[in-house]
Amino acid sequence: MARPSKYNPDILPFVAQWAREGAIDDEIADKLGIHVSTIYDWKKRYPEFTEALKQNKNYADAKVEAALFKRATGYDIEVVTQEVGESAKQGPYKKATKTTKHFAPDVTAQIFWLKNRRPDRWRDKPEDIGAGEQPINNFEDALSAATTDAWNGEDSTDGEEERGDIPL
Repeated sequence: MARPSKYNPDILPFVAQWAREGAIDDEIADKLGIHVSTIYDWKKRYPEFTEALKQNKNYADAKVEAALFKRATGYDIEVVTQEVGESAKQGPYKKATKTTKHFAPDVTAQIFWLKNRRPDRWRDKPEDIGAGEQPINNFEDALSAATTDAWNGEDSTDGEEERGDIPL
């Protein structure tokens, strides 16, 4: 006779939260005090368990993708600093100052993004270059030009691709 399963649907909120925070199957198994093979078994046997993991891992992945894209393309943030002090004339005071801090695009993030999203053009050693395509030999020069074009609102695709109406 087989041993009864330790699976209990009451663990789903915990599993979902851990997956949402980026935990992988091994880490979730450790938190539950089970072997990772049990996680794999539960994925096969319990659709609600599989769905909880899948949805929340997708959420974590999307968050990282958005952060990587933001880092690769550069961004601005508003910083509020508060000053508290005392003046001989006015007495105690509070002063808030808003400034915008710019984070420039990061070349390493751009390379990582392009190697993974466009490996046909951006791998270190291109395998097969199609007719009319040029290999990219210098990442930093190409990325610098592409970043400058994007920053200035210019299209650097040379008609290779058409962008649809993408909400930004």
